[in-house]
Amino acid sequence: MGKIAALVELIRRNVGALDELLESRTAESLIGDYVMLNAVLHLLQTAAQALIDLGAHLLAELGGELPRRYADIPKALRELGVLPMHDADLMRRAVGFRNVVHGYAGVSLDIVRAILGERTYRELYRLALAMAKYAAERGIDP
Repeated sequence: MGKIAALVELIRRNVGALDELLESRTAESLIGDYVMLNAVLHLLQTAAQALIDLGAHLLAELGGELPRRYADIPKALRELGVLPMHDADLMRRAVGFRNVVHGYAGVSLDIVRAILGERTYRELYRLALAMAKYAAERGIDP
């Protein structure tokens, strides 16, 4: 399994775990339980980090210069035609969320509530699949 496939699989597992949690509990009950909230934050953070790593790996494979900041990876992917603007913006927001969670301070529970309630965390997997498809079509990291 190539690096891209491994990162996509990690994101799939994390998204699946969030789906499973939300089958038996509400977003509010997850947020209200300190241990579960931290589990949710960890799943979101590691999925976002895997997406960042996938983007950085893809940029390196395409021969592009790696941005100095994580927040610039989505823009570089958009400029190379890997992601359309909407998806690059979504990835940029995931990077920002990951940075906040990684700092363990200032996490807005309203944002977490919306991510869980609207199931927008599934977009991480969709973006990962889109990047993997782009890579596969070009014979990158088979």
